[in-house]
Amino acid sequence: MVVISNGTMRQFSLNNMVVISNGTMRQFSLNNMVVISNGTMRQFSFNNMMVISNGTMRQFSLNNMVIISNETIFPEQYGGHFKWDNETIFPQQYGGHFK
Repeated sequence: MVVISNGTMRQFSLNNMVVISNGTMRQFSLNNMVVISNGTMRQFSFNNMMVISNGTMRQFSLNNMVIISNETIFPEQYGGHFKWDNETIFPQQYGGHFK
């Protein structure tokens, strides 16, 4: 793993991951993931995912997904739905695309 951080990072369990952060990142359980963050990211459980964020992201459980956000993302309680740029995103089950 490679970590480049100018903020606070704690309670990580990471494998084969790159993290570039200028904010706060905590309580991560990640595998094969790339995270580039200028905001706050917490309580993540990710697999094979890329996150590029300038906002706040929390309480995610994602698989094979790509998120690019400048907004605050709050996952719904069902179906892996996301609020992003005032639209609801339904991640497809393949290829990490948005529907």
